[in-house]
Amino acid sequence: MNKPCIVGIAGGSASGKTTIVNKLKASFGDDILVISPTTLIIRLTTTLAMMREQGLITTILIHLTLI
Repeated sequence: MNKPCIVGIAGGSASGKTTIVNKLKASFGDDILVISPTTLIIRLTTTLAMMREQGLITTILIHLTLI
């Protein structure tokens, strides 16, 4: 069994991040999991909103620093 490897891809706007990710996905197929900040934020805020509606939490404060 191979050990998991975490790869972070950073760069400015239009620097080729999506191109690199797409090439990795093409090479590794189903053996790769891609988590983008946008997807993560959408899922997190959706989950937190649902928890708030259910009365599990009363306040949502999200502070993100993307470097």
